[in-house]
Amino acid sequence: DGRLAAAFNLVKRGITNLCVCGGDGSLTGANIFRSEWSGLLAELVQKGRITDTLAKQHNHLNIVGLVGSIDNDFCGTDMTIGADSALHRIMEIRDLHSSSDSYLGQPHGSF
Repeated sequence: DGRLAAAFNLVKRGITNLCVCGGDGSLTGANIFRSEWSGLLAELVQKGRITDTLAKQHNHLNIVGLVGSIDNDFCGTDMTIGADSALHRIMEIRDLHSSSDSYLGQPHGSF
């Protein structure tokens, strides 16, 4: 039902290109959506939500996938989208712990 609603909204707005940024779940979902596209359009025509002409105009959906993962575990790239932000956040938290430990006279915990 969700993918059918998404297909309807894309056709209604004339969108034929998607850029999906995410990890395994997002990219797998995008691939499923792409593989079901013609069937979703046929179902929308059958239910009278779009015309056959509109379905033919939108018979192809282009999807570009960008790996976004804080895990930085994608082969062939130095750094995935999100990994740099995650590493910087870890360093901020570590610096905060160091500052609070020195202020309170506590030994610094290991990370």
